[in-house]
Amino acid sequence: MLSQIAERNFELIRKAIGRVLTAEFANQYTLNEAASSGTGISVSVTMEQSAPIDKEDLPQVNIVWAESQKEDDPTAFSSIYDNKFLVEIYTSGVSGSDDRGDKLAAYNLSRIAGMIDYILKNPIYAYLDFTDKTFIRTRHIQQMVRTQPRQTDSAENILSGVIEVHYIAEETTELQTGKVEALLDTVVKIAETEKGYKFQIVNS
Repeated sequence: MLSQIAERNFELIRKAIGRVLTAEFANQYTLNEAASSGTGISVSVTMEQSAPIDKEDLPQVNIVWAESQKEDDPTAFSSIYDNKFLVEIYTSGVSGSDDRGDKLAAYNLSRIAGMIDYILKNPIYAYLDFTDKTFIRTRHIQQMVRTQPRQTDSAENILSGVIEVHYIAEETTELQTGKVEALLDTVVKIAETEKGYKFQIVNS
């Protein structure tokens, strides 16, 4: 019989994407507020949320594993997969005397998409927050697309988009495997809520 099967690397990558985005969104918010630019955006990060998107939680990013396609079998015990993840983005805006809500929602959508692209492609996060850098071969952003939002409690001024990100990584079935450690200056945990899994900052 097999021993207990640990989480596969593509599962660990999905969580790591959430940790990195949560920590960096908080960092960028702090930097923008400190610069007195008033452009800080506080973004909620969830994983595999299937519940309807609630306007009160926006702006929100939801990380979804889409598929893993095998590219190579380097050994009898290992395979290289192209792992596709979808990073869903949901934003909203309230109309005021100075601006329209849909325009604000559109600005925040493109702003958050640009931040995600920059963060995940930055050399600092080439291996996300893993100290073991042997299993991730490379990564790339395939596309950033504006989409129609899923069902929400309130559809007023809600916009959505999705970023398709790929991580080429190794999976192994060898009996002796190393433990993949994660390292971030900010400690991020996954909390289970009634709506799904949400990333929360413990300390920084």
